[in-house]
Amino acid sequence: MFRRFFNQWPRFLFGWITLTLSLFGYILAFDLVEFFLIAPSSFVMIAITSAVLVGLPMLFLTLFIPRFLTMIEVVSLTLLLTAPVTYVVHQAMLPDFIVTVIAIAILWLLESILYGPLSRFAPKVKYGPCKARIHTRLTPEEVWKRVVPDPQTVRQYYQPGAMTMPAPAGTDAEFILCIPRRWGYPDTSSLVRRTEITPNRRIRIEKRPVHADKTNIPEIIEYRIEPAPYGSDLSVIVRYENIPVGYWLFLNFYSMPRDLAMCLRARLNGTRDWSLLGTQIRKQERPATAAPLPA
Repeated sequence: MFRRFFNQWPRFLFGWITLTLSLFGYILAFDLVEFFLIAPSSFVMIAITSAVLVGLPMLFLTLFIPRFLTMIEVVSLTLLLTAPVTYVVHQAMLPDFIVTVIAIAILWLLESILYGPLSRFAPKVKYGPCKARIHTRLTPEEVWKRVVPDPQTVRQYYQPGAMTMPAPAGTDAEFILCIPRRWGYPDTSSLVRRTEITPNRRIRIEKRPVHADKTNIPEIIEYRIEPAPYGSDLSVIVRYENIPVGYWLFLNFYSMPRDLAMCLRARLNGTRDWSLLGTQIRKQERPATAAPLPA
């Protein structure tokens, strides 16, 4: 269970550093510099306090409400950006509620730019390629059926409830892959194109969203399967092209390759899936057919 939390170390490190700098900023804003002269060890105490203030909420969110994990970086950045505003307001002896109003505005703006409706206007960047490698007890043939989406073997796909539909005319896609999700995450529908195919050994899969949004973006994933003692070794190489900078930040903070490897290892070996991706994947089976998309 706690490995899900440890995989989030980049998010914790960012939040810890940002909050530590924020606390120093507020100390300067309220002219409390002499606090450090009296107790030099205060530097260490502030660092420890920041680690606790970031670590405990992050542990709770990771284990119970992972969809709100992005608030760690959004709130810590808001506090950092609000520190100089607090200094100006304090020096000018203005009403304190001004700081609160500005902080709420910064919080809304950051969330909108990084993960909300304004993210479409943010700069576009590239993520990856990132590689993860796992060992499974399954044979290469069994691994192939579990990780490669295919209309003929969709019931064996590692995400239960996956469905396929014919691709629309005029596209180079082979079919549409529909993935139902749980915990309030939106279902996804992607156009799938497979290339560089060596059966039971290697494949490159391109997924393009049927309806693009911040939770369903183009993805390129490559699987390489090698026979190994007592099973198979599976390498997964993932990359994204032209994605909003906020989503790039999210993928790095949530340690996407490690979390995906954690999910695949559990799903292929039949153990409990504690990954963040696993929290979105449905447990029950669904029919392997779907109605046509609305015109």
